[in-house]
Amino acid sequence: MFSSGCSLPAACRLLSCPTACAGTGLSLSEIPVAVGSLLRPGSGFHHNTAQRGDGSLRPEWQKLLESHPDRFTIGSDIAPDRPDDFPKKMAQSRKLLASLIQETAVRIAFQNAWRLLTRQAWTT
Repeated sequence: MFSSGCSLPAACRLLSCPTACAGTGLSLSEIPVAVGSLLRPGSGFHHNTAQRGDGSLRPEWQKLLESHPDRFTIGSDIAPDRPDDFPKKMAQSRKLLASLIQETAVRIAFQNAWRLLTRQAWTT
């Protein structure tokens, strides 16, 4: 429980819908603390909700990604103390992208990120 009495499930909802804050009793200053507690090692919270444990893409996420291919990017971050995690993270990303039609996969893999960084559409 957070100081406001908010439970972990309520804090989890903040990640998927920031406007859910109103129903949690969290003040704006408590949101970073709530989210931070979810992301700390050992919290049991997994923020990759798109893939199942075997790495396959959940059907509802596939539908969402295919419906809005210009609204998503994929990326990774590796902590300096866990460099051996990188191959596993890349395999997960490749499996997710392989579940999508090629046009959607290339947008999510790099074209959308390019557009965000350069403010220009990807051109070949």
